[in-house]
Amino acid sequence: GATKQATHLVEEKVKDDLSKRRLSRSMAAHAARSLITTLPYAIENHSGINAMYSIYDDPTQHPLRKSSTQFFQFELFPERGTGGVRKYGQDVKHKKSLTIYIGKAEISIDDMDSEVQKPRSAHYISDYKTHVFTSVVKRGNSTVLHLSSHVEMYNSSSLPFRIAVLGDDKVHDLGI
Repeated sequence: GATKQATHLVEEKVKDDLSKRRLSRSMAAHAARSLITTLPYAIENHSGINAMYSIYDDPTQHPLRKSSTQFFQFELFPERGTGGVRKYGQDVKHKKSLTIYIGKAEISIDDMDSEVQKPRSAHYISDYKTHVFTSVVKRGNSTVLHLSSHVEMYNSSSLPFRIAVLGDDKVHDLGI
């Protein structure tokens, strides 16, 4: 994840000898730790489909390539008053929402923090005739939204059964 990205960035700059390479790996590990500390939220796209995302009310759509992880942070809104009041993560009262765009479909996450450890949600993407699943987990200091697709199930019993997923307040039949 972050260490691999940071190592790649540092090694692009330093290519000559072994000691510089060791130094670059050390710097990359430090950069990765800093990245996770300053950007405490992430989206991991394991859906096999390229997507876009926007944070809170910002209309800017950021690319979210398949098999990638994007780190980001939510803006801390200033308080009213003389001199202002510094806001820390636990003091923020606004919802940390984001929207994922896949084709013409929009997947809205109302509040990342309140979604942690809830069961995963299914979303039907009509452009691709498939379902994409979302789940939010805490990993260390980061809150990560997982975007996934492709579920394989094998029926080893002699009884046929149908599979459906609950998503968007509807039942989506996946078939036999």
